[in-house]
Amino acid sequence: MNNCTSQFRLIFDVGSGKTKFSFWGVDSCTNATHLIIRSKITMPYQAYIINGTLSEEGITQGITTFEKVQEECAISCALIPCFGIATAWARNAQNSKDYLQKIKDTLHIEIHTISQEQEGQLVFKAVEKELPHLESSTLIVCEVGGGSFQISFRKPDSEIVVVEGGYGGENYHLTLQQHLNSSLDAEGLPDRYYNKTELPYVQIFQQEKVVKFLKNNQELQEVANNPYPIVLTLTGEPLYIVTREALIATYKNDSIISAESIKHVLSLMPNFDLDTAKQKFSLIPDVTKMASILSLVGGILEGMDFVNEVTFINPDTHSFLATDSSDILGKVLDDSCIDHS
Repeated sequence: MNNCTSQFRLIFDVGSGKTKFSFWGVDSCTNATHLIIRSKITMPYQAYIINGTLSEEGITQGITTFEKVQEECAISCALIPCFGIATAWARNAQNSKDYLQKIKDTLHIEIHTISQEQEGQLVFKAVEKELPHLESSTLIVCEVGGGSFQISFRKPDSEIVVVEGGYGGENYHLTLQQHLNSSLDAEGLPDRYYNKTELPYVQIFQQEKVVKFLKNNQELQEVANNPYPIVLTLTGEPLYIVTREALIATYKNDSIISAESIKHVLSLMPNFDLDTAKQKFSLIPDVTKMASILSLVGGILEGMDFVNEVTFINPDTHSFLATDSSDILGKVLDDSCIDHS
């Protein structure tokens, strides 16, 4: 007699700029998954962190976001398992533990903050799963999130090494902003942002910091000395959406991925006002952050100029979390986290 049932789970990836979520049915016997809903809601946690603390407004907006997710999925987390991970913003906010405890107590959603190393390992394993034709030893995965970037690869002994970068799309954007002595208005950066003659120089200054960081990393340089071809896969929303669409709009395809092509796109930016940029790069959700993200991506590519091929990929990390098939998160996904049935 088959006693298998379908168990429902709501998975969260609470990032620095957006809260991503997916609603799954999971077979209790085979762990086979069926995706029901996948979506995301903009919630810029990183922007609400002031002097190392998530503000009251950020807490209120965050709670509202979790409530909206339950409404969109037409479920209650008091009745089914709801859990997930939080990344860089939670590592940066001193009061994130208290905030996430409040989410657990009031909304029955269990979110665990993972380390940057765990974040990089999770993405690497997801990319490995989607690119089985590639030897793991020839693969490097670079993920850029809202508050950090991770570069991951396997060593010959199968250990996944994660190089941890301190910038992501959101905080890199804010850092450039500070150098420009410019502030956000209701619609993002003002039109003059694109016309500031010093913009390229500020970007180069920040970009060089990223390049130097990567060039000085001993483990990455050991990879650079390997004799076999290295494939770099770029992932994370800033990379996958912003960089890809910027290259398509400029070159009519996304295969010309290099530090030089990114620099060329950046060189065009001072010629655009905000309206022109919105028209030219119409598929990019927020063009006000486009130059900042491209500058960061360009720095990463320049710092890893030893790779032989660069591709884009958007891996599915949520399926790992839905089935608890990942062995890299340790206690993050222990029984207390997922067994609410």
